[in-house]
Amino acid sequence: MLVFAFRTLNLNRVELNTFDFNRRAQKCYLKVGFKEVGRRRKARFIDGEYHDDIIMDVLKDEWLARSKERKFGDWLKGDEYELSEFHAEGN
Repeated sequence: MLVFAFRTLNLNRVELNTFDFNRRAQKCYLKVGFKEVGRRRKARFIDGEYHDDIIMDVLKDEWLARSKERKFGDWLKGDEYELSEFHAEGN
């Protein structure tokens, strides 16, 4: 998804929101390079409780640098790419 956002759409930033109780999603987002950039305290009322809305984002240059560290750098540099190539490499 981030490959498409940064390479195909040429976005500079991707943002998402998640709930404070969704720890599994937060861990996943952090692992791929997202950072917490804000928090709307008690912004959502769900099942009788207020919950924080966590705002996370990742910048293109940060994500590219992280991808190069994980050996995706050469694959990301090319002008043309196929997702099948990425999957065929066992990633």
